[in-house]
Amino acid sequence: MDLITIAYLEHAHGLNGYLKAEIISDFPDLRFKPGQRFLIKDGADFIELTLKEARINKKEALLSFLEINDRDAAERHAKKELYMRKEDAPLPDGYYRLEDLKGLNVYNEQNEFLGQVTNVYSNSPVKNLKVEKTGAKPFYVPFLFDEFIISLDQEKKTIIIKDIEGLR
Repeated sequence: MDLITIAYLEHAHGLNGYLKAEIISDFPDLRFKPGQRFLIKDGADFIELTLKEARINKKEALLSFLEINDRDAAERHAKKELYMRKEDAPLPDGYYRLEDLKGLNVYNEQNEFLGQVTNVYSNSPVKNLKVEKTGAKPFYVPFLFDEFIISLDQEKKTIIIKDIEGLR
């Protein structure tokens, strides 16, 4: 089962089974619609939950699920990650999941193999791809289209970059 983390369930809120959540999805309006199915881990198993209501405020939300009707049930599920099946969470055109970029082969405009994306760092305003090749020093490519990235084809598992002097 291919899952993505959508939110962190922080704690119970009120008496009717609401959970306060920290949203980590960039598309909360697409993900948190009534009837949407989610999963949480319960021991070694997963429990499926159906969203009844979502009150979203930026990156926080109050969530209510059909399967959670009181505070005790909500407290049992606090401090857990909320998942969606990847196939139930498509991205708008032009957007990419960071973990899906790992393993893509990087080429320059002359089709010279430069290495493979081994990690994606998002700890700065611009995400950076770490590119490694056996026998060569790793280098970093800012994940900016037009300026550094010419094209990205997930089906072909390739990224074409501008080979700017000093980049590698």
